[in-house]
Amino acid sequence: MKKLYSIFRLGGYAGGLIGIGLLLAGRRLSPPRPELAAVGGGLIIAGFLSFFCSYALFLYVKMQAGKRATPRARGPENTAGNRH
Repeated sequence: MKKLYSIFRLGGYAGGLIGIGLLLAGRRLSPPRPELAAVGGGLIIAGFLSFFCSYALFLYVKMQAGKRATPRARGPENTAGNRH
């Protein structure tokens, strides 16, 4: 799960960085290249989605760890001091 989290996280960084570069290049070139800007915008959106997935995985792992850390309920079979 940690590997998947890292992949989504790095994908978010890479998508955002490359997307911004392509978006700026598409607007700054002479003549402007709207297809580059469109691909750059798509990569920025993909980077945001990748970050969202990484945060969702992080929260899922934390919630699963919280379920395992809760103490078990003490019933009559678990109490050593109460012998009837």
